[in-house]
Amino acid sequence: MINSPESLCRAIGIKRGEIATILADMNACYYEYEKKKRNKKGELKYTKFGTPEVRVINPSIRTLKIVQKKICNLLNSKIKPATYAFGSTKGRSCVMNARFHQGNKYIFQTDLRGFFPSITSKEVYRMFVRFGFSPDVASILTRLTTYKGHIPQGAPTSSLVANLVFTKTGNILAEYCKQYRLKFSTYVDDMTISGPFDFQELIPEILDIIRHDGYTISHTKTTYRTNHPEITGAKVGNNYIDITDKLKAKIANPQGKSEAQIAGEQNYRNLVYRANNASLKSNKSLFFIKRQGYHVTRSNGR
Repeated sequence: MINSPESLCRAIGIKRGEIATILADMNACYYEYEKKKRNKKGELKYTKFGTPEVRVINPSIRTLKIVQKKICNLLNSKIKPATYAFGSTKGRSCVMNARFHQGNKYIFQTDLRGFFPSITSKEVYRMFVRFGFSPDVASILTRLTTYKGHIPQGAPTSSLVANLVFTKTGNILAEYCKQYRLKFSTYVDDMTISGPFDFQELIPEILDIIRHDGYTISHTKTTYRTNHPEITGAKVGNNYIDITDKLKAKIANPQGKSEAQIAGEQNYRNLVYRANNASLKSNKSLFFIKRQGYHVTRSNGR
């Protein structure tokens, strides 16, 4: 991979002295604010003490932000993403994640609570070494992508680095699901497992695999269902996907929103509708072929 700090500097197009300046004062490279957490209905979430739950956001700034974007490019060019990772993965999307599970009747979903803060600098360092970076380079990359001992929420590298760290657990889950003919995917901290048969009895073992590496399950976001689940913002039917009723209501009421918010909601709707049209065309083609009397075998990957 990359075996020296000099090679790293060349790979990301930055001078060694610039990296040293960044590492000398990391506090100057981030700012911090709190964002109140909300549930799927948009309601504020509260702690057991009655105070609103907050998420600490630490966006990077100045030269570090530029360097982190270059690190993302480097990692994307050097490391092939896991087949099950759809979030913060080039060429993949939340809509593709939803379509991946289309046609399966039984759906298990869960969310990793406090995902970024739960991933420590030590785990990030071990991940870089595991992917072939030398210890010196892994140390520098870890310091450039973590803050206050963990992955910061809001930095350009955070989702990608978190994806790579999670492969240690994700690969085990992927093999487990393959053994039982289940589909498994992640969208950063959201996980979905689906199958054509009832696999509820396997869920305790699935949760044990996740918890084994120190991840915490969000019980309020853990579901097992069979009727048109919502997967990463899309409602998934047997032969179609659609935007959620919540998003339809939001689009119908644009008052008080910025142009960027309105455009974002409409773009997502259009992305879902295009994917749905593609799915319908595929199903019509399959139906036509069957009408002609040909035998068709569809793979588990559809």
